[in-house]
Amino acid sequence: GIGLMMFEPKEEYGTKENKKKRGKKIAKIAQEIEALTQKMEAIKSNKIYEKAFEWRFEFPEVLNDDGDFVGFDVVIGNPPYISHDQIPFKNFIKLNFESYEPFADTFCYFFELGANVIKQNGLLNFITSNSFLKAEYGKPLRDFFNKNGQFVQLINLESTQIFEDAIVNTVIANFQKNQFDLLSVVVNKKYNLDENFLSFIECNKFLYSFEDFSRNNWNLSSPDFLRIGRKIKSQGKTLEEYDTKIKLGIATGFNEAFVLNKETADDFILKDSKNKEIIKPLLRGRDIERYSYSQEKYILLTKNGVDVQNDYPVIFNYLNFFGDKFKKRGAKGQHWTNLRACSFFNDFKESKIIWIELTDRNRFTLCEDEIYLLNSAYFLIPPKNINKYFLTGLLNSLLIQFYLKLIANTSGVGTTRWINIYVKEFPIALNQKINKLIASKVTQIRTLKKIDSKADTSILETKIDQLVYQLYGLTKAEIKIVEENMK
Repeated sequence: GIGLMMFEPKEEYGTKENKKKRGKKIAKIAQEIEALTQKMEAIKSNKIYEKAFEWRFEFPEVLNDDGDFVGFDVVIGNPPYISHDQIPFKNFIKLNFESYEPFADTFCYFFELGANVIKQNGLLNFITSNSFLKAEYGKPLRDFFNKNGQFVQLINLESTQIFEDAIVNTVIANFQKNQFDLLSVVVNKKYNLDENFLSFIECNKFLYSFEDFSRNNWNLSSPDFLRIGRKIKSQGKTLEEYDTKIKLGIATGFNEAFVLNKETADDFILKDSKNKEIIKPLLRGRDIERYSYSQEKYILLTKNGVDVQNDYPVIFNYLNFFGDKFKKRGAKGQHWTNLRACSFFNDFKESKIIWIELTDRNRFTLCEDEIYLLNSAYFLIPPKNINKYFLTGLLNSLLIQFYLKLIANTSGVGTTRWINIYVKEFPIALNQKINKLIASKVTQIRTLKKIDSKADTSILETKIDQLVYQLYGLTKAEIKIVEENMK
């Protein structure tokens, strides 16, 4: 039972205002008791379950003679789309679904639920958003599929919106549980709604083996593309296998204070020449081009251990101007004047290859000076046994761009992401003669770019592409496939 115990208030609390507050609290408690009572009555009468789907009654076929759940032969549906930021029961999903990922849409979990309620060799057929094929949040679901079976058909209607009231690109996914040796029918093409659908599939289909679904992402490239990708991969050790150091640039924690324009930097140095010790050149992602960069910004390199207040008073007064919001920020060093801790500041003094993360075309360049990067750009320190000019040319090649498209997920808006987890997977083929020729071409490009950053170096870049094809042993037919795909 539920009881409500009342106490007579002390005299000093008996003011009119306090009585009014107590009255509101008592009313609120009474409402909560009424709601709880109604919920208990609903449970007792089974009313709470009156709209529930009871398999034992609706589909007795899914149970065996002992009443144990066996599973459905087929599950067909169009699961709901609810963005990750609108899901109120994330903790439940995290505890109960293998495919959980913080940024995943709810339709991903319906895939897993559907696969779990079909019997061995049963079929799951959904028409839904295709975002799980390429997006990073879809990887746990892709891993779940590979663990539990294979697709009979995967019809990706790229850049096609089937439903008028849902702005999503659509995939028709026909999955069979506990099957791993099928030849899956795959279509990956834009669909015109006026076309005959069966003819569209027949004209554009190709076949995938289970192995073809084992990659990190499912770009659903043609088997010819996958074959070229495997050939590229077989030609050398990856950057990761060479123990290449790859890092994202610095997160200052407060760019407004630590990033300076040239005028401000010059002014600080004019006021006190000692300030030059902690004012260093800086690049943002937008400053980096293919084979060149344009340095316009500077960073206050107030690392841990730098006593700004005593050694650089002009800088201290400047930073002090940013007030409590700056001083109380979370991302800071030992003192509020210090940058957040970073273990690789000294790496920026080394020769390094730098690039921007989000770009449709590879934008790598060699930086041999002490220049620091913001976290909108990446850098790597070339392995000692690999020529840095050769490596710069290779990373800018059309073949490496093609390879990235095979192995990488997209940003969610179609732009390629040149991030650490993909760049470290690039296989580096070594041939002394070809490597020297590529390095020579890169040196010529760099010379021209230093004279004029907008110099047309396309002829030299095309020659590098041809040398890279030769380096990886591509045939004329394979080169044609690469170049037609990269137009």
